Amino acid sequence: MSISTKSSQSSTFKVNDLVTVVSQPENQFATILHHVGFIESIDGQTASFISLGEDGRAIGSGSVPLNCLSLCNDNQDLAARKQRYNAILLDCEKKLLTWNEYYKQKKYAALCKACKETGVTLDVAIKIFGICEEYLDELSP
Repeated sequence: MSISTKSSQSSTFKVNDLVTVVSQPENQFATILHHVGFIESIDGQTASFISLGEDGRAIGSGSVPLNCLSLCNDNQDLAARKQRYNAILLDCEKKLLTWNEYYKQKKYAALCKACKETGVTLDVAIKIFGICEEYLDELSP
């Protein structure tokens, strides 16, 4: 599907602008020419760019000079991709919150069991669990 663009020469970029890469940045190993997506952040003359696939999923990201980008804010296809991206992101955040709540409940149940079976106070059990978590973090790949 073709993405129409406006010249970047007369435009000021901002976060969340829909853009297409109109010239291959010299410092990029991967070919990103004609990739479409949005600006996640701007630092000076460089944008943090998220490239979107047709299904709205992020297919890449990286720094791109602003002079290699062109605005596409009026492109309905790209706007739809960004909406799907936002929906996917929101769904992931909800799942993460659900997982965090599940983890907290399981941790609390384990702390209560440790207190009951060992006779230690909740404060002591929390301290022991904290120490264990530090070592587990070190062991994780």
